[in-house]
Amino acid sequence: MLTPVLEAIGLALLFYVAVPLAGAFRVRSLWRSVRQRILAARLAPPWRFERGAGLEGILGRYRVEGSIEALQGETRIWVRAEDSTLVVEPGTGGVLVLPQGDPLARPSGGTGGDDDVADPLERADERVELQPWSRLGALFEGTRILAYGTVTIEAGVPVLSASGQPEGLVVIHDGADAHALERGLWAARARNEYWNPATQVGMAAGLVSMSVLAGSTLLRRAPSFVAAAALTIAFAPALPLAPPGVFALMLYRRLWNAGRVQRSRRDVLNLRERPGEAAARERAAGLLQGAAALVLSAGLAVNAWLAWILIRELLR
Repeated sequence: MLTPVLEAIGLALLFYVAVPLAGAFRVRSLWRSVRQRILAARLAPPWRFERGAGLEGILGRYRVEGSIEALQGETRIWVRAEDSTLVVEPGTGGVLVLPQGDPLARPSGGTGGDDDVADPLERADERVELQPWSRLGALFEGTRILAYGTVTIEAGVPVLSASGQPEGLVVIHDGADAHALERGLWAARARNEYWNPATQVGMAAGLVSMSVLAGSTLLRRAPSFVAAAALTIAFAPALPLAPPGVFALMLYRRLWNAGRVQRSRRDVLNLRERPGEAAARERAAGLLQGAAALVLSAGLAVNAWLAWILIRELLR
């Protein structure tokens, strides 16, 4: 008798839970990789001409800040640094291309604390993703670039490669070099890791599968309370969109975004080597996003109960 309900629960766990979670783990893994590379780039020594004078082979890992002079083929860039010219190889790890304009170049009017740094970033709320070098369009001479990776002297020419393990980093921007890493750290974080391409695929596949299950349940003439439960579970993703649960969804989005902002501020503080303040931001973020999850769950539960009652009455 409860077979339709068990089938609906199984499909829901697969398409509405497991698939989105798998996508979220991938998004988080990519984000952690970017964050580690940005933190490593901040700590790396800047490249100077005298570091490679008269040497050959691998010298170590460095950070270079400069402007693009020319492209060499499809895999190399000539970069004019502070006191020399070198070659940068972006590799296959992806490039961060920051939006035009530098929000940190505009004074916030504050007292110079962390909030004064974070507020311009929060207002701008720039969004970027790693892009393969091969997909980028033409880059103009003079475009600012920040690169981090392994420097090798080849026939007297320093070559910085962002490939290999650990991966390096390339950031294309048009603002101040000192702001590039902070902007990239803020902008590369996903708004919500659980809403990702895998989630969209899972939802679409789940709705198709659940529609088949719903038709089968109705044809089997299951008891009304069983059929109502199966149908409610089948179309659970749509439940938060109806009142009164929609108000919980709106509150959830506000709380979740506030938690994201706190985590972004934490990242900026870690980049500035202020771990104590960063830990406080992390605790605040955990509370906000935990509350968001509880609010969404409560709204979903209320709407599921109301939907079950309504469907059961219609099927009687």
